[in-house]
Amino acid sequence: PTVKSLFAKDLEKTLFEKLISLYPEKSQILKIQYRMNEKIMEFPNKTFYNGELIADKKVRFITLKDIIDLKKFEDLPSKYKEILSYKLEDSVTFIDVRGKEKQEKLSKSYYNKKEVNKIVDLTTKLIDLKANPKDIGIITPYLAQVKQIKKALEKEKIFVEVNTVDGFQGKE
Repeated sequence: PTVKSLFAKDLEKTLFEKLISLYPEKSQILKIQYRMNEKIMEFPNKTFYNGELIADKKVRFITLKDIIDLKKFEDLPSKYKEILSYKLEDSVTFIDVRGKEKQEKLSKSYYNKKEVNKIVDLTTKLIDLKANPKDIGIITPYLAQVKQIKKALEKEKIFVEVNTVDGFQGKE
């Protein structure tokens, strides 16, 4: 947990951390993950799992080609083809939208309207390519960004899972 208050410093250590320190023989590191291809999991694998994490064979090489209509993909304008590539080596794409980050007044959480618009645009294209909304997950570090994305997608009648990094942690 992220604890900002000095009064709550005792809450900084999670229950799992306490249990692991009490019973180290009962803990083990995750060995197989079932949600993402090995290109996407490369960073967390090296950073948090000492390179020991393995992608399950059902998702190891999964790409957009497995969830979209490839015939419709060929009709996309080239600017989308590059971003929504279905090659395994292109599983991770970074897009610089150069938007201005703003901060919510009450929560102090951040959002970026240009990023929100880009996400809505790309999600719309995925839906146009016949991707099942259940196969789409949008992950962002900020709760304010989650709210902005959900609101914008709802206007377009698109309902996909949108959450923070922490919100997705440990989900199926």
